[in-house]
Amino acid sequence: MIVEFSVKNFRSIKEMQTISFVASPLKSAPEYAEVDENNIVEVGGMRLLKTVGIYGPNSSGKSNVLRAFSLFCRAIGNSPSPEPQVVLSDSFLYQDDNQEKETFFQIVLLLDGKKFRYGLTVKKNVIMDEWLYGPASKNTVPYFIRNGSKDNIDLKEVFEESKGVPPLEHEHIPYLTHVASHKKGFAFLIWNFMHNYVISNIGIRGPISNYKFLRSFSIEKVETKSEKKQLLNFLSLFNMNYTDIGILTIQSSPFNKDQEVMVTKNFQRGDTGTAQVTLNLDVYESAGTQKLFNLAGLLLNAFNNGNTVLALDELDSNFHPALLIKLVRIFNDSKVNTGNSQLLFTTHDTNLLDPSVMRRDQFYFTEKDANDATKLYSLADLKGIRNDADFAKQYLAGYYGALPILDNYLNEKVAKDE
Repeated sequence: MIVEFSVKNFRSIKEMQTISFVASPLKSAPEYAEVDENNIVEVGGMRLLKTVGIYGPNSSGKSNVLRAFSLFCRAIGNSPSPEPQVVLSDSFLYQDDNQEKETFFQIVLLLDGKKFRYGLTVKKNVIMDEWLYGPASKNTVPYFIRNGSKDNIDLKEVFEESKGVPPLEHEHIPYLTHVASHKKGFAFLIWNFMHNYVISNIGIRGPISNYKFLRSFSIEKVETKSEKKQLLNFLSLFNMNYTDIGILTIQSSPFNKDQEVMVTKNFQRGDTGTAQVTLNLDVYESAGTQKLFNLAGLLLNAFNNGNTVLALDELDSNFHPALLIKLVRIFNDSKVNTGNSQLLFTTHDTNLLDPSVMRRDQFYFTEKDANDATKLYSLADLKGIRNDADFAKQYLAGYYGALPILDNYLNEKVAKDE
């Protein structure tokens, strides 16, 4: 599970910004006590949140937080390659010599009950520094520290899996990835998490509009009889009451096949009873229905397999507010999310800003400072906010910041120019 993620000097992010999944000491109001029970999981002596949502105006940097996380995980979770597969160097532009500034990434993870802290800095796609700290007896100690060069790696005795591993060949390859490609151990444990259990609609597999990757998880469910039933039951929770789902494969070219989703559902035929109709999902169903189908298999895998992190940008797009609330509540429900997977998302939907749905420490906000740099902060960091407050009303009233600054179309300047 993720404990926290930090980034500095990446796109609109200039100074160090950290998003934490550690539950704060605050308690929900007594009438919302079940929110604390559902939304927090205790593991490895820590209390971690299952869901965290980021709010803020357009162009405030919400997506950049997710992009930094996604690209960092992809860079670590890839296999070593002679050429960089991911561009991590994307410095904050509004500063002198921005191309000479290092970009910083760090993640703290809890895997198999063990806590690891791993990070790196990169400049011009060359890794400048890299470090891994992990458990040794009761303390956290350095496993390796890389400083300025692929040949300057201080390997600690406790990092036994590095023994016998050949020297690192390229400056852009993370040493952790290099070790994981040769031996199984702590490095492989972290690499495997990044490679298999972090899934995003930004950076890793392309944007949400490139739906084929996300949809592939649902198609796999359809093609397995027992899992198809689970998929149908899950979709029915959102009033998608299909009696069957099939996949129609079309050879669109000699080298390419398209898979069309065909859904079957009952309808009332006057006074003669019910009948069935089969529809092409992408032709006859709404964009929101298509999106939920595309996400359904991915969500079920996260719930069943556990230890998965989903980073989804604009989770609310095409979703009715009630559907979005139900989706987040299901993710927080330990009876459904049995593997304690985590969800990091951005949204503009203020209906989620409700103490009956999420805790104060599950809401983050982004806004730009005077230098046009992103600031990230938690609602739990703000003083004087009651735990049973109407978060949505206070947010829209400007109590928390992170609102767009809007002007009248017919402002004084326009009037003067006329």
